[in-house]
Amino acid sequence: MMRFAAVFGVASALWVAASGNAFAQETRYAGEWTGKYVCGQGVTAIRLVVVPTGAGGARAVAHFFPTSENPRVPEGCFALTGLFDQVTGEFGLRQSNWIVRPRGYSMVDLIGTVDAKGAAFGGRITNLKGCSTFSLTREPVSVSMPPRCMAAASQ
Repeated sequence: MMRFAAVFGVASALWVAASGNAFAQETRYAGEWTGKYVCGQGVTAIRLVVVPTGAGGARAVAHFFPTSENPRVPEGCFALTGLFDQVTGEFGLRQSNWIVRPRGYSMVDLIGTVDAKGAAFGGRITNLKGCSTFSLTREPVSVSMPPRCMAAASQ
């Protein structure tokens, strides 16, 4: 009986360690990100809410809105799905569907890297001409999301 308890204890410790590592990786990319991206309309503020779906998968809501340097940008939001690579930190989010769409706007794909501490996420917008880079951090933003965007982010 003692031998069984020892083996069970080691197996439990390994499972907890593996679960803890998966949780650490999810917290590296999950949660709320804020920052800016650049497209044809100019510099645009963005809030990205990322929810892990397991095995490095994710779903997200991107809420975009005007900046003080570009106040004419309309507000909107769309859903994305993606995959995070634990080894390289690469995180790709592909457009899925509109939630609130301003007239004449297109969704974007965000392809980049999350730093080892999970404090910065930056890269390129790859699917639209006229778009270039994005840069996000964990700093909170005081602009509230439209109710439909918030509802989609909390599902």
